[in-house]
Amino acid sequence: MLPLSLTRRPIMAPCLAKSLFFVDNGTMTKSKQVIGVGVENELLGASLRERGFNFANAKDMTEAISQQPDFILIDSRNSKILNSLDAQMSQGRVSILSFIDPDMNSADLKSLRKRGSSGYLPIDLPPEEVVLHLQSMTKPQDQPQAGESRSSRRVWFQQKIEFRVYDETYHAWSTTLSETGIFLRTPLSFPLYAIIKLKFKLFGDSEPFECDGVVVRQEVEGDAKGLGVMFQNLKGESVRRLEAFFEIYS
Repeated sequence: MLPLSLTRRPIMAPCLAKSLFFVDNGTMTKSKQVIGVGVENELLGASLRERGFNFANAKDMTEAISQQPDFILIDSRNSKILNSLDAQMSQGRVSILSFIDPDMNSADLKSLRKRGSSGYLPIDLPPEEVVLHLQSMTKPQDQPQAGESRSSRRVWFQQKIEFRVYDETYHAWSTTLSETGIFLRTPLSFPLYAIIKLKFKLFGDSEPFECDGVVVRQEVEGDAKGLGVMFQNLKGESVRRLEAFFEIYS
């Protein structure tokens, strides 16, 4: 069965809180400065500038901090950068996002967090997904709507997700992950409460995470088109692995 048409209005269900990443036309009232340390990616720089960010590279963390940017992007695979990274550097207005190796273990991720990293970006994350993450950080957090709950933990989690619907397999990048669900950035559209089988890798976990979910919201407008999926029937080991994942953000 093929995905439904994208011409419908957004579908919402109260059981999954609205995600925190919607953007308008990509413009910002004030240009934000982004400094890359060890991040040599011309496409990323071009994408950031196109969406209103001022992007430049710095030779090390000391130079990056001295420019008082809004955001710093680092390559955590570089030992020299890690050695210069300190939790005190993230104090104030600077947010540090770390590009990580997909096989980085949870202990190293926790160490990054303690040293000042605000979040994690897979090293193969496409430039447009990095831009989306930074745009979300320039906007105020939205408030729960009627019938929504924010008791569950929710973090930015950008990972390549394999999902199966109606015996067809698709792939998409996620944007946020909570204890109860995940948002997939995709132009595809499916009926409300359609069953989805998910397979992806949690940061710091060596084995694929697999579970069932149902579509509880769809967004068909703006940059963040996609599916809000609520997990179904999580038990035992799956719950434990999710708990371990959220520990790397604490």
